[in-house]
Amino acid sequence: MFFLSPVSEPNQTQILFSPGSEWRYVILSTVCSVPSGEIEKEPDGAWMSKHVGFVGDPHQINVAITRAKEGLCIIGNQKLLQLSPSWRHLLDYYCLHSALTDAEKISV
Repeated sequence: MFFLSPVSEPNQTQILFSPGSEWRYVILSTVCSVPSGEIEKEPDGAWMSKHVGFVGDPHQINVAITRAKEGLCIIGNQKLLQLSPSWRHLLDYYCLHSALTDAEKISV
């Protein structure tokens, strides 16, 4: 016989307030999204700032993905995030290591 320990309340915060914090598991929502037909092929800085925002900043990405000790789930629009050089590098790495999937392939 075994007993499950109670789960504590989830912590919800913003990247800006999380430096120095760590959690067992992190679900990161990049929040930003644009319909596929509206994604620019070669966006300028103003377009990126409007549609990707500070979540495209390499320092913010680093803070966000290094908060998890055991598990990290990133939810975002891959086509949009691929326009950011930092996200493109990270997504390519995750894809290479079979750690990337489409939302349609996830079932609970």
